[in-house]
Amino acid sequence: MTNRVVGSSLVASFIRKVPTASGARAVQIVHKQGRQVVGIEHIGSAHDDSQLAVLMEVARARLLPGQDTFDLTSPSTTSSTSTSTSPTLCRLIC
Repeated sequence: MTNRVVGSSLVASFIRKVPTASGARAVQIVHKQGRQVVGIEHIGSAHDDSQLAVLMEVARARLLPGQDTFDLTSPSTTSSTSTSTSPTLCRLIC
């Protein structure tokens, strides 16, 4: 969920998945001001899990532009002087 201020009001945005009449799953970004929905962006509809994963990633990229993900599965590309694993990183992958 992201929050941003528009005028003097806080607008919260989040991703949701809703079933469609055809049995697919629609991925949407919802913008709410308080309890009122002020906008919905339809990202797309998925008919299987792989399509749903792609649409969720597109929605995340649109909701949080400019934020890259940290790949925990690839070797670290940080400086070679660091030889120990970060305690936080170790809790995630060790």
